[in-house]
Amino acid sequence: MVITEIHNLVFDYLTRWSDTTDAKNNLFYIRTKQDERFKKGYWFPGDESYVAISFWTGGDSLNRTPNIYFCIEPDRGIFAYIIARDSINKKKYFQALAQSLEGYSVNKNKDIWSKQLGTFEQDKITNLLSQYLENDKEFIDEYIRTTLDRINESDSFLLEDEYSSKFGFITINQFKKLRNRVESINYERRFEHLVKNTETKNPVGATELPLTLRSIDIKNYKGIISHDLIQDLPLNAKWIYITGENGIGKTILLQAIALGLTNYEENIKHLTKGCELTIGFCQNGKHFRNNVVEKYNEDFTNINHHFIGYGPIRLITQASNSQNQESLNSSNIYNLFNKDGLLKNVDYLLLMSYIKESKVEFENLKNAIIKIVDNRLINITMSIYGEMLYTEADELGNELTIHNVDALSTGFQGLINLVGDIISRFSLINKDISYEQYEGIIIIDELENHLHPIFQKKLPSLLSSIFPKVQFICSIHSPIPLLGALENSVILNINRTSEEGITIERIDQLFEFDKLNPNIILTSPIFGFKDIFPITYDPGSDRISTVDYYNDEIFRKTLKQKLDNYLNEDIK
Repeated sequence: MVITEIHNLVFDYLTRWSDTTDAKNNLFYIRTKQDERFKKGYWFPGDESYVAISFWTGGDSLNRTPNIYFCIEPDRGIFAYIIARDSINKKKYFQALAQSLEGYSVNKNKDIWSKQLGTFEQDKITNLLSQYLENDKEFIDEYIRTTLDRINESDSFLLEDEYSSKFGFITINQFKKLRNRVESINYERRFEHLVKNTETKNPVGATELPLTLRSIDIKNYKGIISHDLIQDLPLNAKWIYITGENGIGKTILLQAIALGLTNYEENIKHLTKGCELTIGFCQNGKHFRNNVVEKYNEDFTNINHHFIGYGPIRLITQASNSQNQESLNSSNIYNLFNKDGLLKNVDYLLLMSYIKESKVEFENLKNAIIKIVDNRLINITMSIYGEMLYTEADELGNELTIHNVDALSTGFQGLINLVGDIISRFSLINKDISYEQYEGIIIIDELENHLHPIFQKKLPSLLSSIFPKVQFICSIHSPIPLLGALENSVILNINRTSEEGITIERIDQLFEFDKLNPNIILTSPIFGFKDIFPITYDPGSDRISTVDYYNDEIFRKTLKQKLDNYLNEDIK
């Protein structure tokens, strides 16, 4: 058994113990230095010959180990140690502790106390560790609680120095920070292993995106108490759909994801007391895992410039003369959290590109706007008064009317504002590339707002055709957008109970939803309809139609009428 296997075995065991135990001190010490050994998988202090597991801060600078630890030495056995070589104060303190414990012997210098717990055998490691937790550790914890002031140390906080002389209990924030480092490396290794084993299995057209959401783990955020870890989300999922009833927690999940991927100053007010957001993502082949515990730490990797979050209200834009300036209520995520969030003004974007005589920029923006409304606009021009005019068309491309953007339908205005805003924000850091090359993650709450079912179905394809390298994460209330779901789309279903709070479940893997019609989708776990019949339907006297298409129903009625007429004439 190689030494890194011991580290992994113990780390996995203690992680489960930490998450489930009722002990007051349920934290364990993890190597603080991110050195070469740590990168190789040495999660605890030690070297190639031993693993030192401690449950307290403090180390002996002469012995280069923790002060108190459970030690696994493959060549010798499994031991418990108390070390006080570098401090007279700690020597006196630990001497009294060792004398209170059973089975410890002291060395000649009377500064190292040890006890052999057993021989080294792989299947005995966790059993002996469990016994140590139940016996020695519980006694030591209580001893420290009642006597720590006697050690006369200046403080008891964990420092980045691996073998600080300070001694005491580990704090929860210190522990979560260090645990997250280990889990991030493990997660990245699992991801690399997954890529190696699946790199030839991706279907045609399932190209990996440059930036994707990979995992979601949220605790104590608003209505989310805890949930099953969502992980290994596909690298080629252009769309992630969030489903669930009104008031169930879809927006809360979207906001939590945003807070785990960005660290704007305004985010702080949205982090609730006791919350823990752990969001994993992959960017250009490199894996990241952000852990936010009530506040942001120095290990946080933000994607501020590659992320935009939209709430359900997407009709309010900045004034046309505002020059689309950045303001408090127009940042990249403000709209997701607030009803007064402003989108960039599309007319201003078009006007500026027109005035600058940047024909390519103007045409690109115009083409994107025309594409998002599925060619129901055929031209955008500027009047002699500097007003942008939009030419509407019917399904066949025949010109209808020409007017300003405010005269367009609410649905079209929302789509145009959305695309214009995305291009405006991403162009700030992508000045020399076309919008088809933009990379990022975009959240849209209530995707289908103000849209006819025909456009609800088309919208995913339309957005992905304009921004093919962007991942979209959206909440929906209608089954229709799923009819337009692209290959490898993900569905996360939200539920809420008084006992469990908000829970999240990935359900796209439960069935082939791309082969289902709206009725089946509505009655599936995605939407949970128990009854899709009209409220006026009378099962005692009416026959419900089960054909798939309206024309089939017309044909059925016509045929039935002819049969009835024929039978009636025959009877006469």
